[in-house]
Amino acid sequence: VSLSSMLAATAIPLSLILMDETGLREVPTATIWFSIGVALLMIFTHRSNVKRLIDGNENRFGKKKTKSEE
Repeated sequence: VSLSSMLAATAIPLSLILMDETGLREVPTATIWFSIGVALLMIFTHRSNVKRLIDGNENRFGKKKTKSEE
C-alpha cells in the first residue's frame, strides 16, 4: 500500500507539470512546488517501508499473517 501511495504522490506533480507544459491548463508555479514538496514528504515518511520493500521483508497485500509473524 505504501508503494501505491508514493506512486500516486509522485504522479500528481508530474501530471501538473505536463498539463502546464502542454498548455492543457495553466498551473500556478506555487501549486507545482507544493505538490513536489508533498510528494517528497510522502517518500520521506515511507522510507522505512521502502527499505523493507527492497529487503523483501514488507508484508504483502492480502497475505494473512502466520502465528509466528504476530
